[in-house]
Amino acid sequence: MSIPNFYRGDTKKYRLVIQDKTTAVPISVAGATLTVSMKKRQKDTAYLLQEVVSATDTDPVTGVIEVTLPAAKTELLPAGDIYYDFELVSSTGEVTTILAGTVEILYDITVAV
Repeated sequence: MSIPNFYRGDTKKYRLVIQDKTTAVPISVAGATLTVSMKKRQKDTAYLLQEVVSATDTDPVTGVIEVTLPAAKTELLPAGDIYYDFELVSSTGEVTTILAGTVEILYDITVAV
């Protein structure tokens, strides 16, 4: 699974369901933190965008965690391919990369006034 290309300046919402890989049973995300990071190059030290959410704001019993990348942050992204990952840190400190890859940020045509 990967995230689809999107226009810079758009609000992007992602809803993830954390499940056991073998049984597909949802895993509780109570107390977990999800971080979405984006960089121009994988080895860059500076992030183009980073958003952190706590699972206590969603539905921890069903493994659902949601994150929103606000337009104010995506409008600062350069057009072109960038690297991203979604990293989940459980309440016990276990770190798991949920999604990773590249996404193409598209030029926006309409600028909000």
